[in-house]
Amino acid sequence: MAGYSKEMEEFLDTNSGLRSRLSRVIEFEDYTVEELCEIFGYDMKKRGYALNYDAEVLKARMVSESEKKDFGNARGVRNLCDKVIATHNNRINHMDIGSLDNETLITITDADLS
Repeated sequence: MAGYSKEMEEFLDTNSGLRSRLSRVIEFEDYTVEELCEIFGYDMKKRGYALNYDAEVLKARMVSESEKKDFGNARGVRNLCDKVIATHNNRINHMDIGSLDNETLITITDADLS
């Protein structure tokens, strides 16, 4: 069984026999904002993107995202990567085709993190 601490406690309370059968609990601490930013960078590079953004811009976005109720830690980072790629694609879509080059097509910038 795996889940968030509060929800797992509620689950275990639904049946008196569960707690005795599932007696071992391992809690994993949430990643720090800095670790989440590292995961973001790793994931984006793994997806083939180059990164050219201010680390503080990413950090601010990560703080904002991680404060949302359904963020989900590393899963939240993966979802953020998807959102940033969608923003990047939209930005590229609105550019003059003559100004596009390979670097522009694969580079994530501050504008994509907004």
